[in-house]
Amino acid sequence: MCTCNLDRLLSGFALLNSKLSVSKLGNLGRRDDKAIQRRRLNARIASKRVAETYQLEKMIEFEAED
Repeated sequence: MCTCNLDRLLSGFALLNSKLSVSKLGNLGRRDDKAIQRRRLNARIASKRVAETYQLEKMIEFEAED
């Protein structure tokens, strides 16, 4: 009788542990998604800055030619 209760207890802990690990994996996936979104946003901002700098350099060159 004691081993039966112990088996139930251990299987309950195993189930709880598996549920916790699944939720942790879900959170890690969300963190990865947020990191990817942040990197994409940073890349967009950087490319806009590069484009603006390039346009300014072209305008300065054009004004210097006049």
